[in-house]
Amino acid sequence: MTEKTLTMNQMKVVHYLSEGKTAKEMAALLKISHRTVTCHIIAAKKKLGLDSTSALKGWYHLLDNKHPLFPVILIEKDSPESWLNALIKISHLLEKEEGVTIKYSKPFTEED
Repeated sequence: MTEKTLTMNQMKVVHYLSEGKTAKEMAALLKISHRTVTCHIIAAKKKLGLDSTSALKGWYHLLDNKHPLFPVILIEKDSPESWLNALIKISHLLEKEEGVTIKYSKPFTEED
């Protein structure tokens, strides 16, 4: 049986690929070589049984758009900025889709 779960790095690469980033841009963002980016793309296509990069992008867009309230949001484990960006994206989706308004009492800082 083929493993269909992508690693976090493979998901990051597919995410950036779906945004139209080049291998060099992804490598700079992820602090890996562009060859490693290419290996992640090949591995992701193989795991998912896809034969093209376009199909991989399409798979990600389907995953990201299954339900507008449950998008794919990548969060770096030790990055406060990544968590903050995810919370902001979720709050915007809630406001847009459900009419929920989220009010913040003060700006988020790393000390919080």
